[in-house]
Amino acid sequence: MAKVTSQQSTVQSPQSSRRLPEFKALVDAARAHAFGSLHFSHVCSAAAAFNEAVKIYSVDRRVMQIAAEWSEMARRVWPEWGQIENPVSPEEFTEWVKTQVSVFDAMERQE
Repeated sequence: MAKVTSQQSTVQSPQSSRRLPEFKALVDAARAHAFGSLHFSHVCSAAAAFNEAVKIYSVDRRVMQIAAEWSEMARRVWPEWGQIENPVSPEEFTEWVKTQVSVFDAMERQE
């Protein structure tokens, strides 16, 4: 499990630092899924958008690792394009998301 810090969730631009909106969308979707109000497919879509965003923006490699981890878990629970060697069930994915949400919540308490 990748640990997230507040520094990892920012993009450095020449004028200022700002949060990636795709990261916020992922956290929001993950929280909603963890509480049972959003299907895992929405989390998978948010993970894909976050993974694409980190390829566009200049971000710390740790942020890229977090995006890759979320993207990989999304592929494992929702293998749209073919067979996955090590799939996870929706229940396993939900438990993993809950763990990640607890990390996000701890991060926010530190800010």
